[in-house]
Amino acid sequence: MRILASSLILFLFVNVSLSQESIKKDIEPSGKVWGYVFGDYFYKAGGDSVAVGRGLYSSYAKDHNAFEFRRAIIGYDYKISKHFETRFSLSYEGNDFTSGSNRTVFIKDALLTWKEIFKNSDLSVGLMKTPTFGYTSEEFWGYRSIEKTLLDFQGIASSRDLGISLRGFFNGNKDYGYNMMIGNGKAGKLENNKYKRFYGHLFSYFLDKSILLEAYSDYEKISPERSNTTIKGFLGYQSDKVTAGVEVFQQMQKNAIGDTVDKKPFGISVFVRGNIIKDRLNAFGRFDYSDPDFKNSNSSFKENFISVGLDIIPHKNVHIMPNVWINTYTDKSTSNVEVKTDIVPRITFWYIYK
Repeated sequence: MRILASSLILFLFVNVSLSQESIKKDIEPSGKVWGYVFGDYFYKAGGDSVAVGRGLYSSYAKDHNAFEFRRAIIGYDYKISKHFETRFSLSYEGNDFTSGSNRTVFIKDALLTWKEIFKNSDLSVGLMKTPTFGYTSEEFWGYRSIEKTLLDFQGIASSRDLGISLRGFFNGNKDYGYNMMIGNGKAGKLENNKYKRFYGHLFSYFLDKSILLEAYSDYEKISPERSNTTIKGFLGYQSDKVTAGVEVFQQMQKNAIGDTVDKKPFGISVFVRGNIIKDRLNAFGRFDYSDPDFKNSNSSFKENFISVGLDIIPHKNVHIMPNVWINTYTDKSTSNVEVKTDIVPRITFWYIYK
């Protein structure tokens, strides 16, 4: 790590020297405010409050209903110069409350980006998107307002981390690229150990960027005895009318149980969305299968998540989405514990300001 840090400092110093000539040709500083809000009216039509799995509605009793925000975010992007940009945002994420049960916010993004630190590559430092899903599979899915993508949903990795990243492309057409990051591994929370999370991401577009293929891995040491290693693949297709994707992951959690027993979470997600009436009405559907430990066939619950719905678009920045959210549970143990299926019809709203 010391060698890596020293090399990075030297590299930055050289680039500062070389970039002095471009200062006179710089752009005027400018900024913009952006944000969005999404939430629902939901009714839990089926299920119980056993709270198995990570599903949003697993702890609610049957017949519970409410109006609720699931995210409200406001951000500010500021261009310092041609080569330096910043982003800062605050967000409420649906379960952030004060001791008096009032909604509260936290820092979602706080980063500085050095654009074109070398050809076709940007360096960022701060609290930012991780390479795990935020730049690719979540963009293809396109409906974070309906549900998180698979690895986020199952708590395999966070959408944000505090650290340093280098991302870019191998060619001028931006067909092939990479994203590398070193972070605390604690999302936006305080670091509580000396270990870091290392992220690596390679991706490639084909057929005039209609097909995306990506490979991803990360590694984090948790303690001298414990570590997590994640691998993920994603294949996506997009056209003017239809977008579809398949995402698969496996994680190796070494000595996760009692510092002696490994766990191996696994999951696969398939989704499709498309136009019914261009710019006015879309449809979407998704299916996830996940197993919190496929190495152990006698504990935990397998889950099947299903979401289908319509996206009504009265304005390009306003979406009203009737949908149904379903999660099923199958006990892997010999006890055959029955957990009722969560069935939640919703009217989801999503509006964007920028």
